[in-house]
Amino acid sequence: MPEHESASSVYSGVLHDTPAGAVAVWVTRNGVRRIGAVTPEMIADGNWDGDGHPTLRVALHQLDQYFTRRRKRFHLPLDFSGATEFQRRIFERLIDIPYGRIVSYGDIAYEPRVLSALVESAHEVSVVVDRNWRAYWEHRFADPLEDAESLAMNGAGCITDIGSPVSDIGTIEAQYIGLMRFRGAGVEALKAARAHLATVSRPWMEKRTLANAYMTDVLMEMIQMGCAVRAVPVDGGWLEIDTVEDYETAAAMIADGTITRFFDPAAGPGGEPALPRQRISEV
Repeated sequence: MPEHESASSVYSGVLHDTPAGAVAVWVTRNGVRRIGAVTPEMIADGNWDGDGHPTLRVALHQLDQYFTRRRKRFHLPLDFSGATEFQRRIFERLIDIPYGRIVSYGDIAYEPRVLSALVESAHEVSVVVDRNWRAYWEHRFADPLEDAESLAMNGAGCITDIGSPVSDIGTIEAQYIGLMRFRGAGVEALKAARAHLATVSRPWMEKRTLANAYMTDVLMEMIQMGCAVRAVPVDGGWLEIDTVEDYETAAAMIADGTITRFFDPAAGPGGEPALPRQRISEV
């Protein structure tokens, strides 16, 4: 343990040449504070010492094992100081998510219960869908069909259609929200669908190129290739901030308290009375 260590002391080290590039770890005496990518300039300008703290050495070792496919679970103390209560609850739910891959759009906020529903799914491909989406769409759009997309499920809870334009709002059984998990054979099915994408003519190809394909295009490809894509139903508990108007509307509703119609910022992980749009080329 470093001599004269204070609560504010931060130690950092870099793991070079990972599949994600150079990855840095920052720790305090309480645990891991942050893990993130760093540029060559940051490495050159920084003060990095991978042996500077016992927790740092262990964290770098476990990360190296993870990137070389020798580890699926981490055993590290975490430092949540500086996080809000909402952020802490989200982090705690993320810790419970088993090994696999989470895909989440970057313009959406979720209540912890939405993440809980995903964590509790036992399937290899799990996609969160909102059954109470319509009221939220009617609040956001003069014509909900302006943005709403198809989503149909069979009796086993598998999605059979997703991401297509619709003319009859009554045919939409739920709405895809941009949060899903792939694990085990589901990861390989995702890779196979991505590799197969655009090799067979699909309706979406009339509107966008392969480079601009949506995640829903890949999910539909998985379905058409015979993969079971399981729906994880939720009832509200999320927000999409896709435009300036979305932001201004959400800010006003937070200010006057009406935001709880759709999203409760104070909700706990059990769902007492809310992370986003990514192109598939980024997966």
